[in-house]
Amino acid sequence: MKQSFLGIAAIALCAGAASAQVAQVVASGEARSYDIRTSRWSSGSIIERAGTTIYSNITNDTTNGLIHSTAGGVVGDDVTPVNLPMGGDIVSDVTISIANFSGLGGSNASPLTGVDLDVIFYSTGGGGVPGAIIGSFNFSGALDAPINPLSFALVTFSGLGSLPGLISVPDAEFLVGVRFNGATGPAATSLGQVFFGPPTDGSSASRYFRLPGVNPTNAPGTTNNFALEVQVPTPASLGLLAIGGLVAGRRRRN
Repeated sequence: MKQSFLGIAAIALCAGAASAQVAQVVASGEARSYDIRTSRWSSGSIIERAGTTIYSNITNDTTNGLIHSTAGGVVGDDVTPVNLPMGGDIVSDVTISIANFSGLGGSNASPLTGVDLDVIFYSTGGGGVPGAIIGSFNFSGALDAPINPLSFALVTFSGLGSLPGLISVPDAEFLVGVRFNGATGPAATSLGQVFFGPPTDGSSASRYFRLPGVNPTNAPGTTNNFALEVQVPTPASLGLLAIGGLVAGRRRRN
């Protein structure tokens, strides 16, 4: 799976509601991957994963990004998945964009060296509005390398199936949001995500949600789907996990 690291031009296109601002983005480069199980980073233009992709929107760059100018707010997308092997499954890998908009409009520019963020999965409330929380995970710590001012990275979080609170998604529409809680370097209010589209696997309406805020909403003149990819384990890997559980149980009884 090819991923890219993109630069952001210091051009504000428009200002939306108080919690969002759109900026233009250009260029391409490197990816990031963080394994939750081992707490290890890896980088490279191609990162191979063994899971089944049920939604992917990390190929078609729209050259636009969205600043989350209210720290603690959740911003995200509705997702209609494909290829679910068992009619619903546990999330194993998630790719999102992390953008550093510091320096835009003359603000203080600072490299992003660490971040505290939540990725939250919701059931659908209908019409692009989040319903109940399905599950979530948090990343808080240092990045493998800084994300420079006016640039962003596509970051894959893998090994999510090893977390105590498993995220089980349905085989119908669900929503995924990102909340930035803090940052090392720029202010958390200078962080955001990048729009890509259309998706190459699955589908998503051209809109996004904000919590708290108006739902759903959109930024005029751009595709309103954030860079996002969701994977679940393959049926073969699920079988191996089940066999491993049986073997472990027999050893304990013996």
